[in-house]
Amino acid sequence: MQIRQAVPEDGKALRQVHTAAVRQSAQTHYTSEEIEAWAGFLTPAGYASSMARNPFLVAQDAAGHVVGFAEIDVAAGEVEAVYVAP
Repeated sequence: MQIRQAVPEDGKALRQVHTAAVRQSAQTHYTSEEIEAWAGFLTPAGYASSMARNPFLVAQDAAGHVVGFAEIDVAAGEVEAVYVAP
């Protein structure tokens, strides 16, 4: 496992992890319509836009695949998001 700072080119992999996590993990708290609305607005370009405001860290497995990520709001001292592949 390796942790590194995300780059805009990670957008597709971040979307895949985020979408999979939302679709599987949120099933007990949200309706399928809410989950699809949530997952539907996620785009690779959206992550690049968010990276311009906040640092993102990604976790990679031994093969180099992104298996999780976190968004950090440094100014507020808060973790904005954490998602891992189910």
